[in-house]
Amino acid sequence: MSKDTQIPVGEFMEIRDAVAGELRKGASSQTQRTTLVRQAEGLILAGYVDIDAVRTEQRFGPVVAEVLREVTRSLEKHGEQLHLPMGTGADTHPLDTISALDDVTGLRPIMNAAEIASVATLDTKAHSVNEGGDGTVTWWHILREEVFEAAAEEHVVALRAELVQIAAVAVKMIDALDAKAGA
Repeated sequence: MSKDTQIPVGEFMEIRDAVAGELRKGASSQTQRTTLVRQAEGLILAGYVDIDAVRTEQRFGPVVAEVLREVTRSLEKHGEQLHLPMGTGADTHPLDTISALDDVTGLRPIMNAAEIASVATLDTKAHSVNEGGDGTVTWWHILREEVFEAAAEEHVVALRAELVQIAAVAVKMIDALDAKAGA
């Protein structure tokens, strides 16, 4: 952005407030806060603030923050799981462990989403040490369970919660891949 960039006053004020909010963290007095707001204005006008990045953060920041809260909740519940295999690849059979349960569950191709979600949950638990299973759980088991739970959801609020869980699992999978690449 240059000094010649024109943006609506309302947008400028939103961006200024966002930047000032970040600068103000830790400021103790009203004088410090006012000074930081002026610094934020100066940074924006001087072109040191990427307005598009701030707009993106304003738009997606709350959702990403929610995903990170879910990642934290999941880590507290299940612990670190960086060691889990991904369970993906061209030669994998992503539904094979579920179909292995067909004697128990009666899995069949015409099952609806709720039935498949229930079977996926049982399958993940059967493989998860945290749930009393045999310890062969993979990231794919976990992600697949969340995807099928989302597929079975009818209510907007519950669907949104499932999608946040899918995003959290995906973030944790990426973290595990990165940890293995750095090892």
